[in-house]
Amino acid sequence: MGKLHDRMQEDLLLKAYSPHTQRAYLGCARHYLRSPEEMGEQEIRDFLLHLVRDRKASPATLSMYVNALKFLYNVTLKRPEAVQGLAYPKRAKTLPVILSPEEVLRIFAAIRSVKHKAIIATAYAAGLRISEVCALRVPDIDSQRRRIHVRAGKGKKDRYVMLGESLLDLLRQY
Repeated sequence: MGKLHDRMQEDLLLKAYSPHTQRAYLGCARHYLRSPEEMGEQEIRDFLLHLVRDRKASPATLSMYVNALKFLYNVTLKRPEAVQGLAYPKRAKTLPVILSPEEVLRIFAAIRSVKHKAIIATAYAAGLRISEVCALRVPDIDSQRRRIHVRAGKGKKDRYVMLGESLLDLLRQY
């Protein structure tokens, strides 16, 4: 899949997909038994059934393969009819585990480093992803308006999140 792989990689770059998504999609494209250019709708369906039946792929994994296939056939190969009928698998809608206030306090009490406590407290209190916390800079913290400017978060989108008084105190301490 040399030339096709390179062409798909270029298409992913031109569409500004994240490096993580590029690796995932290109990894999915490598798992075909034949060249994707030679495969039709039935072979693609058989491949997805193989993932579910034989490899016991989870709905999240299967969804990633469907996305990669749709990108490959719609954008790179310009054959949208081959993937037009692909459906996304249903995913279980589970509720997150919510810690009690006592459990949260015990966790923070166990952290000795002010730096690590500030990182975890910022992620927890503001609902940030760890990559978003790592990308924060001092100018992103607006203590006057009590908000944090998250730059280029998931989907390369900026957003503001609330900044509580106790978190602000901890950040100032750090």
